[in-house]
Amino acid sequence: MKWSAFVALLWLALLAPAEAQTTQCPTATPGAISANCASDAFVTQSRGTLTPEAFAGLAACTSSNAGTTADVTDSTTETFGATITGGGSFHVLAYCNGTSWTVAGGGVSPGGGTVTSVGTAGLATGGPITGSGAVTVPAAVKSDQTTATSNAVAVTPGVQQFHPSAAKVWAEFTGSGTNGAQAINSSFNVASIIRTSAGNYTVTFTVSFTTIHYACFGASYAAGATNSFVNFGSALAGSINENFVNISGPAAFDPTSGASIVCFGTE
Repeated sequence: MKWSAFVALLWLALLAPAEAQTTQCPTATPGAISANCASDAFVTQSRGTLTPEAFAGLAACTSSNAGTTADVTDSTTETFGATITGGGSFHVLAYCNGTSWTVAGGGVSPGGGTVTSVGTAGLATGGPITGSGAVTVPAAVKSDQTTATSNAVAVTPGVQQFHPSAAKVWAEFTGSGTNGAQAINSSFNVASIIRTSAGNYTVTFTVSFTTIHYACFGASYAAGATNSFVNFGSALAGSINENFVNISGPAAFDPTSGASIVCFGTE
């Protein structure tokens, strides 16, 4: 290699920009900030790995080390920008702003993070909560259900049935062919089903309708009575008669294989 070429390469090496590094003193581990360092000189070094340490091991934050960072394992806070003190359980990234060490990132504690603010939206009210408080979700009452217009309340099981679209009465039962109380297999808002005569059953409601103007539908499952129908009569606010008729007779019959009733209206 010619001497002129060697000199040129040497100048290029000398003029090449140095890698940015951060450490508190020339002998410190790259990226570590220690109060035990004998020198206050700071060199920028971005390729080093921060060494986790307790807050007590950090040098005091002053204008001379402003802009440096540290890995603190015992911060008492994880709130971004908050001033750090030691003795806590949060593992955070610390930043020296020239006056104080502050939280720049992280926020991991053995028991999980801390929620600092709770917002509310939709049906929930009461937010944002930054300290203590309660989130409230208004519950629908019977009048909300019967009017069926509100979009600002939550429906609970206790009032769901008061909505106009909900069945107020339903039952599946077996007609025994004998007068008296019949076996109710499953039901809602049905106090009793009584056979009064062949094919005639009085269904009494636990909670009455507000008027006699409600709608009921029924069915029978009687074998051999394919040409049959169900009609209703003697409607009262608190009861209704369900009648089963075989058109082939025509004659009343008992739904010994099972029957049902469903009613809609206002309670």
